[in-house]
Amino acid sequence: MPALLGHGRKHLRAPINSTIIYVKGGQVLKGNLVNISEGGLLARHFPSMEVDEMVDAMVEIPEYPTFQNQSRAEIKNLSVEAIQKKIFRIKLKAARKLVDPTSSGPIPQNFVGMYFINLAQDAQIFVSAYVKSFSQNIIFLLKLLENQKDLELEDIRHMANLLNYPADLKISLLRQKILHDYQSLQWN
Repeated sequence: MPALLGHGRKHLRAPINSTIIYVKGGQVLKGNLVNISEGGLLARHFPSMEVDEMVDAMVEIPEYPTFQNQSRAEIKNLSVEAIQKKIFRIKLKAARKLVDPTSSGPIPQNFVGMYFINLAQDAQIFVSAYVKSFSQNIIFLLKLLENQKDLELEDIRHMANLLNYPADLKISLLRQKILHDYQSLQWN
């Protein structure tokens, strides 16, 4: 079994805000992706998954352009809806289960770390490209935030929104969130 999440991780991971649809007990259920790597993913809202359980699933992964290779006009004309996405059928095996101790309400928020079983080569290449482009984009955003000018603020917010960060977040909070995600890219 591959090592996961803070236990000698084999692959760089990147945050992802997407849906995962999976089949369990003859029912089709929905969860949310938290992060993804070439080895597997972390999902939330998997209330009844157990360690070593396998599921068939479908995930949607966006194909981000590399912002530093785009002109300002190209970035301004890009919308969340215009970002290409691909859907992949995958097989997953649960490696570990977590319950968020900070979740409130009657139903605790469950997280499941899962690794891919026999991931198709095209999906592996696409996931690898996603992680690479996402990491390049948040590094680019961090550089812009460090050297921010008032004219770039609107562009920074727009790029952050394209990567699924809230558009109305204060710049200081946006910087913290992007920095956190940058640090989460690391292998340890």
